[in-house]
Amino acid sequence: MQEQFNPCLWSAFRGLSEEEEKLFDSVMGHVMSPVMSLKPVLVSVRETNGTEYRFMCDTKRPGRDLYKSMVSISVPFQGSPMCTGIGEA
Repeated sequence: MQEQFNPCLWSAFRGLSEEEEKLFDSVMGHVMSPVMSLKPVLVSVRETNGTEYRFMCDTKRPGRDLYKSMVSISVPFQGSPMCTGIGEA
């Protein structure tokens, strides 16, 4: 039986495309601070009222070992892409 596409479900995590890396950099360039480094390594996508992305990132902060965080970015049909959440994964 072939799996059907459901636009409201998140895709499996996979490597980023060049376009997704540019999206992350353009949105997060306005949010990141000089004391935190976020490097996206995987992405999961779903289609809703636009496109939503969950980026799994390698994260560095002073005084902490490298850890994983999740950055959520929403790209509405109309309007600008925006960061909708950052948290530990």
